Amino acid sequence: MLRSHRGWDAGAAEVGRAWAALHGQTARCQPISRLVCDANRSEDHPRVHAPWLDALGEQDRQALITTYHRPHREAVARECAAALADGPVLHLAVHSFVPELEGRRRPMQVGLLYDPRRPAELSLCRAWRRELARLAAIRVDRNRPYRGWTDGLCTTLRARFASAPYSGVEVELNQGWLPSVAADRVATWLDASLRRALLDAPGAQPS
Repeated sequence: MLRSHRGWDAGAAEVGRAWAALHGQTARCQPISRLVCDANRSEDHPRVHAPWLDALGEQDRQALITTYHRPHREAVARECAAALADGPVLHLAVHSFVPELEGRRRPMQVGLLYDPRRPAELSLCRAWRRELARLAAIRVDRNRPYRGWTDGLCTTLRARFASAPYSGVEVELNQGWLPSVAADRVATWLDASLRRALLDAPGAQPS
């Protein structure tokens, strides 16, 4: 199970690190499997742990939250809060997905997840989808294969920074496509297309 898509987001860390390196930064990656605790789910989500961990007592489950789940999310929140002191923040989270799930094909190479009720995220992702599809000659979908306004770290931070110029976008990468292209090339496509999109969506321009 650890080697399956349920155990980890194959390729996401490599792309995230390559993308951050373009800006002389270090990507913040959750170092443990989401089967222990899923850092992209709220700690009270019924599936924050893998089902077989239900056999643990409440104290042990809370210990996993305290040790692995909460520190990661709070570290991201602190970094966003610090950056918001200087102006608008665009928080980017990189994940990956399997090309087929429960018999349903997912033909897109990249999905951009956001909250369409937030004008800055909506305008940015419209422009980003167009620029990325053109630059990399790939299929890019918005709010597929998941919806960007359901439970997740970006959703939590939107509420936490409701009065601040925070935008959060999850970038989902197709695991069937990733092996055919180097991580640093994907990162370059994402970065270059994002820069172009920001010119067309000034409301999402980060500091």
